[in-house]
Amino acid sequence: MDVINGIVAAEDIQFVSPSGQGSTIFLGRYGKRISAQVKVVPVPDHELFFLLDNKCTCFDFCTGHGIPHARSLRLQTMPEHNEIACDFAYPVVVKEADAAGGRGVYYAADLSSLHNLLRNKGLQYPVLLQEFVEGEDVAFNGFCVNGKIVACNMQHFTRVPLAAGIVRVDVFVDNGRVRQVAEQLIEAVNYSGPINIDTRVSASDGMPYIVDVNPRFWGGTQRSLVDGINYLSIALGLSAEQPISQTGVSRYWVVECKSCAKSALLGDRRALKLLLGLHSVQLRHQLHLLWNRMRRLVG
Repeated sequence: MDVINGIVAAEDIQFVSPSGQGSTIFLGRYGKRISAQVKVVPVPDHELFFLLDNKCTCFDFCTGHGIPHARSLRLQTMPEHNEIACDFAYPVVVKEADAAGGRGVYYAADLSSLHNLLRNKGLQYPVLLQEFVEGEDVAFNGFCVNGKIVACNMQHFTRVPLAAGIVRVDVFVDNGRVRQVAEQLIEAVNYSGPINIDTRVSASDGMPYIVDVNPRFWGGTQRSLVDGINYLSIALGLSAEQPISQTGVSRYWVVECKSCAKSALLGDRRALKLLLGLHSVQLRHQLHLLWNRMRRLVG
């Protein structure tokens, strides 16, 4: 804290914001000790962070409060016998409690694969066995203060077949049922700060089920810029006590632009249409990535 406060004083810093998991935990634990001359972006306290970030405790909380969550089973240790007390349909998703950034998440296609995974993968227990919900991925992104959503949007993750392969396209949508489920959780924990809630919307009844919660800025935060929402700007405004209420405007973000460009060169009209519809924010993002690659090659 002495180092941080020294930088704040020396460089006349006005705002302090987390950028990811570690800095969110730090500010949740020590943010009140940062110099009074700066505004600190709202974040959950460290105990709430660990409650939601941990796959097992998040599942326990949701089921205990009637919040829709994918059916799951907690395993504290490796099973000693072949019997596992669940009747899930396969595939089953296996998640280490502290999995993050796509690491520590595995899929078992059948019972034999599940046993092999549990015994030979070297998993960090406890783990959560989660039923795979047939349906579509829709993520809720938001910024909250005292259990109320002040800005939000939702991403529908789709995969589009093109000439050079399948590309992922994140389409920003408005799904009232996803928002309702998110509101249930956010209000129940009186949440403040940035949050990303991954849901699977069931193909059978359209019901969203929570599969993961990220109580922090998430990996694709910048993608919401194409939807008209700058979550960092919102965070800074809230820390300065400015009134904010914002929702998205429905655009899309092409994740694999390189494959999309190859498809367009092969004459794929759908790929060309996607490229022509790219938002200026993503075009600048792609140029920035290209420039960094060129610098690495030259340097």
